[in-house]
Amino acid sequence: MENIPKAPALTFLRLLIPSQADSLIYLSNNIPLLVTRVLERDDGKQRGADWETDATEALKFIAEWITHMPHSIPRIFATTVVCFA
Repeated sequence: MENIPKAPALTFLRLLIPSQADSLIYLSNNIPLLVTRVLERDDGKQRGADWETDATEALKFIAEWITHMPHSIPRIFATTVVCFA
């Protein structure tokens, strides 16, 4: 189950961000945790084309969040982006 690509789900959630009035629905469903888990995978066998696509979508999701909801950036996003860089 861990090897299932998450890019389509992240793309869908990213495209919904502009239509959300606030971040409460994302926070209550632990979406920031899902996004950061995609970026923090350490297992070498899981890093490949699927991981790169998932990571790209996760970073796009974080960028979209910062653009549309800058007042409510989860701390986990900031920590993950700093560690990822």
